[in-house]
Amino acid sequence: MTQLDASLMPHDAPKITAVTRRDIFDYLRGAGGSWWGRLDEVSIVEALYDLDGLPSNDTRFPTARGDVLQHRVNNPEDWYDDWIFEDSRFQLAHGSDTLLLAFLVQVVRPEVLSDVDQASRHVDELNRLLAPDGWTLRAYEFLSGRPIYTPVRTQATGPLISLPLNDDASKLDLILGQVYSLLD
Repeated sequence: MTQLDASLMPHDAPKITAVTRRDIFDYLRGAGGSWWGRLDEVSIVEALYDLDGLPSNDTRFPTARGDVLQHRVNNPEDWYDDWIFEDSRFQLAHGSDTLLLAFLVQVVRPEVLSDVDQASRHVDELNRLLAPDGWTLRAYEFLSGRPIYTPVRTQATGPLISLPLNDDASKLDLILGQVYSLLD
C-alpha cells in the first residue's frame, strides 16, 4: 500500500462532524475485530502518514514510528487497540475529512479485510454513519475480484425522526430543524 493522493478527494466537502466521527470510532471498536484486520497497525498507518516525519510522544524515540513500534508491537498492552482514534498526531478525531475518509478506505481494503461479505457490511455501516454529513464509500476498482472503495461526496441525508405532533407544537421545532438541515 502507498500513501493516498489527497488531491483525489475534494477539499471543499462538508465537515464530518464530531458526532459522526465518534459514531464511526465506536462502530470500529465494536465491529468484532481490529481496525487493522489482517495487516499490522504500522502497515495501515504508514500508508497514510509519514511515520518518520511525525514527532514522538516518548522521549526515547525520535519519531512516531518508534512510538508505534514500542507501544503496539513490542508492548501491545501499553496502548489500547483503538489508540489511533485519540492520538492527536494522526488527526482522525479533529482533522480533515480527507484524512478520516482515507483512513476508512484503508481499513476496508482487500488486503485488510479479505472477506468480501465482512468488508461489505463494514462499508454499509460506515455509509450509514457518513450519509448525514454528505459522504459515501463506493467501489471504484477491484483487486483479485474484491472491491476497493473511494469516498464520494453525496447529498447529505439523515434519518428522519417520526414525531407525531398530536397537540404538542413544541415538536414542530424539531421537524422544522430536520427540514432545514435537509435543505441546507
